[in-house]
Amino acid sequence: MRNKFKILAYLFIGIIMYNCSEDDGGKIINIDSPTDVDAQFTIAQDNSGEVTITPTATSANSFIIGFGDGSGSSERITSGEQIVHVYDEGSYDVTIIAFNTNGESAEVTKTLEVSFLPPENLQVTITQDEENVTVEASADNATSYIVDFGDGSETVTFGNDETLEHEYTEEGTYTITVTANSGAQETATYTEDVTIEIEEEDPNTDISIPLTFEGDPESYVFTEFEGAPTTVINNPDTNGNASAQVAQTERVQGAANYAGAFIILDENPDLINNNQLTMKVWSPAAGIPVTLRFENPSNNQNGVEATVNTTVANQWETLTFNYSGVTAGQDITKMVIFFNLGTDGQGNIYYFDDIEYGEGDGGEDPGTGGSFTTIDFEGAPTSYAFTEFAGQPTQVVANPQMSGINTSAQVAESIKVAGAGNYAGAFLILDQEPDLTAATFNIKVWSPAAGIPIIFKFEDVNNPANGIENTQTTTVVNQWETLTFNLSGDISTGDYKKMIIYFNAGNTGQGNTYYFDDIEMQ
Repeated sequence: MRNKFKILAYLFIGIIMYNCSEDDGGKIINIDSPTDVDAQFTIAQDNSGEVTITPTATSANSFIIGFGDGSGSSERITSGEQIVHVYDEGSYDVTIIAFNTNGESAEVTKTLEVSFLPPENLQVTITQDEENVTVEASADNATSYIVDFGDGSETVTFGNDETLEHEYTEEGTYTITVTANSGAQETATYTEDVTIEIEEEDPNTDISIPLTFEGDPESYVFTEFEGAPTTVINNPDTNGNASAQVAQTERVQGAANYAGAFIILDENPDLINNNQLTMKVWSPAAGIPVTLRFENPSNNQNGVEATVNTTVANQWETLTFNYSGVTAGQDITKMVIFFNLGTDGQGNIYYFDDIEYGEGDGGEDPGTGGSFTTIDFEGAPTSYAFTEFAGQPTQVVANPQMSGINTSAQVAESIKVAGAGNYAGAFLILDQEPDLTAATFNIKVWSPAAGIPIIFKFEDVNNPANGIENTQTTTVVNQWETLTFNLSGDISTGDYKKMIIYFNAGNTGQGNTYYFDDIEMQ
């Protein structure tokens, strides 16, 4: 009996020691898998889209959150921690994965509804000043505003405390729509109609040189005297002058030989620093004297004038008027124009336009101090005011044939249009008369054919019957060459500042284009 008791005692002690041994090694602790997996969502009420996610679970010590918006998942966070994520407005399936210390996991998917506060109490102020409008807007919960001005222009977005400006280019009634946005899908909208009336700028507020005669014709108030009524009208001949409007003077039948018209300028012409003016003129006859005078409005004896004769009939040409003797501070705002001064009126009509200072920007002066320098056609193309006649329009263009002996940036282009007259040409009025007593000129020329006769001529600006010329013939095709024109010889006394060039002289125009450059006197 005693031995049986000892055996039972040893067995009991062994069981206890075995259990203690297993306990000390941590190998038999039972940990349950995570259960009751859940999360709390706290949505910020400022339309920022921030959501604070607090995961919970039983028997879990860490979590991973799948955001459900396509941005992936979070890093692993420990139990009791939170994570903040920014969402757009909408519905999302958020996945919460819970882990215990043994790495066992459980997960649950929970729906998150993110809803923002819509804009409220939208207030819009639209201020109009003729064709200009300004827009200001404010609204509770709004983060931005989109404005549609109703004129087909792009919509514009602006923020709180900003002012938006817009200018309309055409008259009409337009609906302005302002849309306020917050983080919510719902928006707030405001509309208002504005009527735009655009007033044309009145040229009479700035009647000064240059004068183009565009705008309201009634703004140019000419006063005629002794039978030369003058008004601004639609251009009756746009060949050679594409302006929409020009000035017209009619010297009525029997008008006095000094009949003319004047207009008062808003400011003095600057004839001290710019003593040369150009004016486009249309006359029914060549040889008509045109006088452009500037005088004191209160004393017509105090003034300066220049007279230039027309050289062509029934077409536009540019005349150049030179002035000297103007003193600083002299009031000569009364501009007077006479056509055919000294002859009684015959009922003829004359047109004039574009009174401008004659010194162009960047154009090299082809005559300085009585000597002729090379005309290379560089600088501003408009500085070279060619006048064409009988069908040979001429202008300065970018060099289309930059090769061989001519790599200049710009050259002169002459087109002898189809059907142009045998002696169609173009001329340029020089600032100074060249010395033609022993003159030889080299000119670079490009022609589409060999054997093309070219006439180079200088003519008296006051008498087209007086002149000197020379003819040379091209020798190559579609390439630059230098032709030499000998103009030395006896000429009548005159003012030989009119330089003329004819291409394919003596032949009717075929629509061919010619180029010339670097007119150099030897």
